[in-house]
This record gives sequence, C-alpha cells and structure tokens, in this order.
Amino acid sequence: MSTTGSRLAGKVAIVTGGGSGFGAAIAIRYAQEGAKVVIGDINIQGAESVSSQYPSSITFQKMDVTSLADWQSVISQTVQAHGHVDILVNNAGTTYRNKPSAEVTIEEFQRVFDVNVKSIFLASQTFIPKLIDQGKGGSIINISSTGAQRPRPGLVWYNSSKGAVSNATKGPPLPSMVHIRFVSTMFALSLSGTGLLRCLSVSRIPLRTGNSLSPMYPWADLPIPTMWPICVYILPPMRQPSSMAPIWLSMVESVYDNLRKFFPV
Repeated sequence: MSTTGSRLAGKVAIVTGGGSGFGAAIAIRYAQEGAKVVIGDINIQGAESVSSQYPSSITFQKMDVTSLADWQSVISQTVQAHGHVDILVNNAGTTYRNKPSAEVTIEEFQRVFDVNVKSIFLASQTFIPKLIDQGKGGSIINISSTGAQRPRPGLVWYNSSKGAVSNATKGPPLPSMVHIRFVSTMFALSLSGTGLLRCLSVSRIPLRTGNSLSPMYPWADLPIPTMWPICVYILPPMRQPSSMAPIWLSMVESVYDNLRKFFPV
C-alpha cells in the first residue's frame, strides 16, 4: 500500500502492542504518513498481519514490555536498522475481567501492574537516555485510560494502574527537547507553556479494541478555568481504533510542551 501523506516523513517510531486494536491503528497511520514503524508485541500473528500491510514501512520484533532485555534489544535493533529513533508509543496494556476488588487474584494484580506500569518505567530507563544521547529530541506517548480519572466499578486495580501511567507521565524532569504526553483512550491532553489546552474528546461511541467492545461513555465536562483558552475538537463517529488517527498524529506533531498538569475529565 502507498502512503497517504508525509507528516511523519523521516521519523522512526516504536509502537508497543501494535499487533491489534489502537496499537495496530497507530502503526498503520504512522506508516501512511511516511514514518518507519517497529511494532513490539508478544502477539506474533497480529503483528505480522499488521506489518504485512506496509512491508516497506512496518517491521515487527517480538517484545515482552515487562522485560528490560527486550526493551534494550528493540531499541538497539531499531537504531541499527534505521539510524535513529524519534517516537515511542507505550500502547501495550492489559486488564482482567470485571469483578469485586477482593476477588482479584495476586496473579491478575501483578500482571496488570507489570504490563501497564512496569513497562512505562522500563521505557523511561531505556528510551529517554537514547533520545538524549541522539541530541535531537523526540516524543513519548503513553496510552492511559479514562479509568485513571473516573475509576470504573469492578476494575479497581486496572484503574489504579492507569492512574500510575498518567502520574508517571507528568512527573519525570526531562530536557526540553524530550516531550512526554499521556492519552486517555477517550480523551487526549497536550498542554503548552502558555496554558493552551488541546483536547480531543469522544463520547457516546463504543470503541472496538481487539475482540472487546467498550461500554458507552456519557459526555464529560472539562472543569477548565475560563482564563485558559481551550480548543475542543469533536471527532467523527467511530467504531474502529483507526478513527483515532487525528489524536495519534497531533500528539507527535504538537509543538506544545507537557506541563505535567492533571485535568479530570
């Protein structure tokens, strides 16, 4: 397939969990805009299927995001193949079946925090030093969840893990050339040094990710002080992760720095 644009021409991106759902949509959209994409996933069949759609732009490496060795290997091989790396999308995540908190097993708890939180830690220990070493900056996009802001019943520890993702994104002191942002699956926030909030919101639209269909979400109010200019982009109706493409692109292209503020939505 041919690309549809050049907004990411010359960029190299690593997308974890790119074998299905949002990750697949991100990888494909980046490739369509001229980026070279490396999918890191344990889902070999899914990742191979995605990479086969753009064989000249998307490659795949088996990757367990809870493994430091795998992070080091994927980053090293990406730079070896393409000369540099610019973008990391921490998309890989997991959850457990909705249930009372007291019924969650230790194994389920550990798995959720390893995949959702430990992976972000390992990314910070491996990818950020590489960006600094390259000396030309880059972007890290962490996929969070509305559960981080508005916890859902029956998913206490999943909500907590995504809250950790959002807080970790806001926290690390970094050189100005390294931009880190977090994206809730239904809301994407990117803040500027002048206080401008760019919000892309979606609501009342079931999103299909993999084989599951999320519940309907009501409209949410943004309690933003009127002194801050706000730009709200209402995305078109959608049922597939590919329709989230404007978010994935805007997060990379945004010239606004992340103030590490938290706005409940």
